[in-house]
Amino acid sequence: MPAATLFLGCADKEPKLSKSAFVVVVSKDIKFSDMGFFNEYENKKSLDVYALGSPIFRIDFDDMVCLGPRCISKGEFVKEYISKALYPDAMNDILSQKPLKIDSKITTHEGGFVQEALSSDYDLIYKVDKKEIYFFERIGGFKFHLRFID
Repeated sequence: MPAATLFLGCADKEPKLSKSAFVVVVSKDIKFSDMGFFNEYENKKSLDVYALGSPIFRIDFDDMVCLGPRCISKGEFVKEYISKALYPDAMNDILSQKPLKIDSKITTHEGGFVQEALSSDYDLIYKVDKKEIYFFERIGGFKFHLRFID
């Protein structure tokens, strides 16, 4: 009888960086505000949010967005919850604190920027600084606010 094989390939390794954060997400279908963890691994980033100690929201920047037991692609998440007009990696850019790749007005300041964009499909404001990320798309009502805790 062959020896048992131990599979560890799908387990996350220890993150290079882990930051506690207070997270607010509001959309037509989801509403929560609670503590979470922003983790950076060798090849990816993830955001895990907990409510009353149970995981309710997970984004793996290289793969999927999971809302409880339901997981969808990043592109599906952007189209369903943020705006059909934004590109599939928009949430990745938001969580990576990068400007969105859209026609917009960007004002830089020490430690960050403010990006505003208006089209027939979206009306958004996106603010980044060292301590927080704030994104609000007014037409669909999607709000994402992440404040890092020291």
